[in-house]
Amino acid sequence: MSRSIHWTYKIFKNKSRREIIDMCDFDNPDYAVVELRKKNKIKKNVKEKRAEEKIERNLK
Repeated sequence: MSRSIHWTYKIFKNKSRREIIDMCDFDNPDYAVVELRKKNKIKKNVKEKRAEEKIERNLK
């Protein structure tokens, strides 16, 4: 997972601010932007799940 996230961020590396804004167009986003959103959503869900599990373990 981490390799693919680093690969996705490399796509933005040499882009100007205007190019990145164009890539993140809400109506027609670039493929890399869509992938980055998916990966960020997965990471967020995993972190939340681990936090919930930690709380449950501490309550026992």
